[in-house]
Amino acid sequence: PSTAELPLASKIITLLLTYFEILNDQGVEYLEPNQLRNLLLGRNDSGLLDEELVSQLVQIVAHEQRLSGLGGNRGVILILDPVFERDHGDLYQQLSRENYDIIFAVNVEQAQACLRQQEVSLVVSEMVGDEYDGLDFCRLMHHVHAESTENHQVPFVFFTSITDEKMISEALLVGADDVIAKDSSTQVAFLKFGRLIKQYQASRTNNRGAAGVSGSLDEMGFMETVQILVNRGKDALIKLKNDAGKTANVYLHDGEIIFAATETLDGEEAIYELLTWKGGFFQVMTPDQLPDRNVFGSTEAIMLEGCRLMDEESRESFG
Repeated sequence: PSTAELPLASKIITLLLTYFEILNDQGVEYLEPNQLRNLLLGRNDSGLLDEELVSQLVQIVAHEQRLSGLGGNRGVILILDPVFERDHGDLYQQLSRENYDIIFAVNVEQAQACLRQQEVSLVVSEMVGDEYDGLDFCRLMHHVHAESTENHQVPFVFFTSITDEKMISEALLVGADDVIAKDSSTQVAFLKFGRLIKQYQASRTNNRGAAGVSGSLDEMGFMETVQILVNRGKDALIKLKNDAGKTANVYLHDGEIIFAATETLDGEEAIYELLTWKGGFFQVMTPDQLPDRNVFGSTEAIMLEGCRLMDEESRESFG
């Protein structure tokens, strides 16, 4: 029968059996989302796999990997050099293949905005460009009055065609962690970038006691994040900040929400508000200690009630 003729339960079972068969054939515990999608669709000659369900499974796997610290990106690299991708395609492709997220900025203002919005693990810049001064940007990042208190900790590398020793010396004096010549081999530059990122991420892990996982609420909403953490059944702290600048903390113990607070609400009311947050960022980490409980209902029941309230509000708004 075609996929349209199969009951939903049969479609899901067929998809999951194919998924586990692929993992077994590959001899791995997880696959990168794009690779998983391609392998699933590559086994759909019979037309029994529902493509919409495939997309949903890939999204669930990606979210699960992200919160489990598996797969996903290995760090965000901010590059202040508009010709980097054009002139160093091999290096760009190798970084992308190794799951580094790369963000380009054409001037200092864009780079600063990125640092405010993203958890950047490495900044790479040319010394001088048409619309920016890399030395000034490096100096700004390491200045005590930098806008973000953590910007000065992010490693900064000059990847440059400049060979003047005075400028290279100045670059190191203003705070650059390394100066790498653009005519270096792709492998040398790649390894140096990776070493600095690993050192930075290790220092952040040591400073906060446990590695955190962060992301955008547009990409993975509060409800999805909670559902994955509930399934893992562990202690967790979710820190959230929406586009309006409002913040919130949610604690889970053994996979159940025990505490929630926004700037104005506590307990279950705070959870109901968080379910409506669409834009902003979240971070998941292991808490040092758990607060006194202010949420007493089951997480499943609270989430269902929150969905009911949102649905009710939506119907009222549309008259």
